[in-house]
Amino acid sequence: MTRSQELRVCIAHKSIPALVEQVMKYCCRMALHAEAQRHRVWLLII
Repeated sequence: MTRSQELRVCIAHKSIPALVEQVMKYCCRMALHAEAQRHRVWLLII
């Protein structure tokens, strides 16, 4: 492996957790939003 390849792999490994975190945050936000919508619908029905 050349120096630049090692560096690229290192950068990729550093950015993967950040990427996963972003996806998790997005999924959480979507789930919370869906949950809020459901509660709103229930409140309207009740």
